[in-house]
Amino acid sequence: MKIIKLFFISTILFTLSASSQITKGNWMVGGNITFSNSVSSPDDNSSSEVKLNSIDFSPNIGYFIINKLSIGTLYQYISTVSKYEGGKSEYKSSNIGPFVRYYLLNPEKTANIFLETSYNFSTMKENNNTVFASKLGAVYFLNSSVGFELMLKYSINKYKYNTDLIPNSTSKGLTVGLGFQIHLKKE
Repeated sequence: MKIIKLFFISTILFTLSASSQITKGNWMVGGNITFSNSVSSPDDNSSSEVKLNSIDFSPNIGYFIINKLSIGTLYQYISTVSKYEGGKSEYKSSNIGPFVRYYLLNPEKTANIFLETSYNFSTMKENNNTVFASKLGAVYFLNSSVGFELMLKYSINKYKYNTDLIPNSTSKGLTVGLGFQIHLKKE
């Protein structure tokens, strides 16, 4: 029992003394996962609505150009199941693009709030995708390098198909996600 108490006390003291590495010259490596349910409306009004269930996995790497401001690259893998009148289909896509993230509170804080904007795209034989997303999130730093995130993301996905068989569409949605970041201190 004494060992458990000692463990909790040392964990609390270690966590309270932690400060993040969100300062100029440091790197950020990690990613997040989001789950969403949304409704897609066809752009040409020729079809009915489509209900979408998606899983979005997005690893990233960023560099702090100034204190609290990171820019970087985000890779996005999306798996979507679509249910529509008369059927069901599954779609997978990979997108890549830039992101910008800004932390609102001082770097010394154990918990922080961030805003992030990203624009991802893919060009394939069958279709072209673009994804614009904005995130509001909270991060809790376990120590000076590791942070866990909880975020709210609003995204606009545009699908343009290179065939007349499938109508172009746009889906908009609000999702909740979890993330994990490792902040690498400059040498």
